[in-house]
Amino acid sequence: MPVKRARKPYRPARLRGDALPEMPVEVRLAAVRPVTVEPVPSEEQARWDATMAHHHELGFQRAFGAHQRYWIYGQVGGQHPLRMAEHGAPRLS
Repeated sequence: MPVKRARKPYRPARLRGDALPEMPVEVRLAAVRPVTVEPVPSEEQARWDATMAHHHELGFQRAFGAHQRYWIYGQVGGQHPLRMAEHGAPRLS
């Protein structure tokens, strides 16, 4: 049998982009209406990834498989994303 080759250690891809600054919002939902959910355009995906990695308490590694990222907007001092969401396709068995 051939000799087993050494593998390089796994290094996750570096996330490129600048994270959005933290903007604490401590108001009732009614105060930020209308709330809209919009898909993240391809040119903003690096910023979404960096923002998720920066602010998520468990960290974030680049998502894999079929998924869609979303910005959740509300009217608080201008049009600024309040939250982020991601939805992945279900696994087919």
